[in-house]
Amino acid sequence: MSLFSPALGGLLHRETITVVTVTEGEADPFGEPTTTASEKDHPGYNVQPVGTTESVGDQTVITRRYRVSGPAITGITEATRIRWRGQDYELEGDDQQYVSGALDHMELIITRSTPG
Repeated sequence: MSLFSPALGGLLHRETITVVTVTEGEADPFGEPTTTASEKDHPGYNVQPVGTTESVGDQTVITRRYRVSGPAITGITEATRIRWRGQDYELEGDDQQYVSGALDHMELIITRSTPG
């Protein structure tokens, strides 16, 4: 039985993330590529804060970073967005896949920047 298993009652990984994948299609009449977004929910994840930064200058921007860990997902690219608790996040770097046979999982860092 996996730690990510619903049979454990979600003791460790209670969050659901939504993987949003955007693909480009044929160009529209103005020559701009069309896009199609597909979404798929993935339960059984742990999301923990990693840090927050603020930039001050002409404008304050707050960037929040979270570490996401849970069952491995294939097809994650730099264009993939992660939706968690109704907010869209961008990926920071590549996803990290851990394959050991005992607790296969992935980890990734998600970020969201908002005006302060």
